[in-house]
Order: sequence, then C-alpha cells, then structure tokens
Amino acid sequence: MAGGSTEAKSAAAGEMMRKVFAANANHSREPNFHLFFNEVVTFDGPDRAHATSMSLWMVPGADNRPVAALSARYEDELVRRNGHWLFARRMVKAITNGPPAKNGR
Repeated sequence: MAGGSTEAKSAAAGEMMRKVFAANANHSREPNFHLFFNEVVTFDGPDRAHATSMSLWMVPGADNRPVAALSARYEDELVRRNGHWLFARRMVKAITNGPPAKNGR
C-alpha cells in the first residue's frame, strides 16, 4: 500500500509508486535516496517467505548534508517462481510523516 493507502498489484503497483515519487509531494531536492536496514527474512517453506525491514528516505538539507525526511517499516510477503524471488505483497507503514514544514510548524 502506498500513495494514501491505495492498494495495487503487479505492474499497477510499480506504476503507482512511480507516480507517487514523481509527484514529489515533499518537494525534496536531489539527490535523494533510501537507506534500508534491519532486514529480516523468515522462510515459511521452500517457495514462500516473509520479510521486514526499515528505511530512511534521505534528502539534502539546507547545508547540503543528508537529512532524514521520512522513515518507514516494510512488511513483505515473498514467493519463488521459476527460481526467482518476487514480492507477492508489500506494505509500507510510515513511522514519521515527513519533513517539517518550511515555516517550522
């Protein structure tokens, strides 16, 4: 789920995420990037697994030093098809709501 708790699957999920990031609702400067950490994968069988991870979305601050703009927890369901691991489902849960407003509120 992303983009206002909208659910999408397959190619539609990728397109939805492209639109969310292209909209740049936080008006983030470039370069910006994600850091992923605390990844844990638990195998539920030979072709199924679930995973959790944390992320920080980093953007340039006023002095061009990286600043955390958003933190989130990813909860994934994974399946193996034809020898390749794929996302069957991904849920993104925001931990923070984004950077503070420019006027400090």
